[in-house]
Amino acid sequence: MMVEKMLDKPIQKFELQYDNSVLAALKDAHTNNSLTLGQYNEKLSQLMQKMFNYKYALLTANGFSALQLSIEVLLRDKNKKCNVLIPEVSTCLAIYYAVQASGHNVLFAPINNQDSNFDLNQLKKIVNNRNIDLIISPNHFGIKSQVDEMVQLGIPVIEDCAQSVFSCYRNNQSKADIQIYSFYPTKGIDAIDGGAVLFNKKSLKKLFENKIYYGGQDKILDYNCYNYKLSNINAYLIYLGLKNIKKRVKRLQSIEARYDQVIKKYDIVYKLNLKNGEVFSRYILMFKSLKNKNQFILRMKKIGIEVGREFMKVSNQSLAKASQQILSNNVALPYHSHISKKELSYIIKSITTVLEEIANED
Repeated sequence: MMVEKMLDKPIQKFELQYDNSVLAALKDAHTNNSLTLGQYNEKLSQLMQKMFNYKYALLTANGFSALQLSIEVLLRDKNKKCNVLIPEVSTCLAIYYAVQASGHNVLFAPINNQDSNFDLNQLKKIVNNRNIDLIISPNHFGIKSQVDEMVQLGIPVIEDCAQSVFSCYRNNQSKADIQIYSFYPTKGIDAIDGGAVLFNKKSLKKLFENKIYYGGQDKILDYNCYNYKLSNINAYLIYLGLKNIKKRVKRLQSIEARYDQVIKKYDIVYKLNLKNGEVFSRYILMFKSLKNKNQFILRMKKIGIEVGREFMKVSNQSLAKASQQILSNNVALPYHSHISKKELSYIIKSITTVLEEIANED
């Protein structure tokens, strides 16, 4: 191997760094005694309504609570244990546990191996053969799913935008009944934590507000209410992140373009399909063989670069072929806006050398 370790510390797939604007926000909130309560919940709601083209944007403590509440709200009038369709492979177990927490049944559908979202043809077959009450469609890695076609099936759809804040900011014309967002740092906006539910139906607003926070209620309601409100300091950090989103998107796209120049040279690997205007939250490679993927991970690790699998199996059943391929053969490269020019040059050189070696060995 021609590449040797050149940096003082390993390069991580994701690295969290808070800049001076975050420290200034914390100091300001502390000085004004507004860590918990303050003006930024309302400011953030207004910003998100405008930025993401929904009439209402209500804030929650995190993405999980946003998803759980959305399930409960959309299925409240069913008066039964409902069937909720989710991907059989995903990046974490949040969707599964949110359905469980809301008291409903989880059903699974395959994903495709080109963009890692639902296989729409397989989803339609399941809808035609099973009683499905709700579809939850995550935009894996920033790639927007075919929500508009799902809505045409006549079933409520929650679009999980936890990983697609950059793509949705650039072009958000979704017809989903509800979009949910997460602002946990790995999702792109360094806000410590936070979530949001976006929707257009005025009839849902009071129900969401009651369920998000029971404070101020003077009687017991006939549905569960929680303390899922977002603190002002988190809203402040999210607000700053969204106001500066153009700069972060520009940096991520420059990293993507550098990676693209290398990846397109090799037949043993391809990247997941981005549509026009979309922005990766993770740069995902798909290797055509499991052997090559494992070689790539091992060799990159030896020269101080962390790469690795992002997907996990959610279903306890056997997987469709495409789902299994995505699960087994995906690799995430280091991809975040804090990568320095020196680190990026080293990563590019290393990827080129390792892929060249593996391709020549095949």
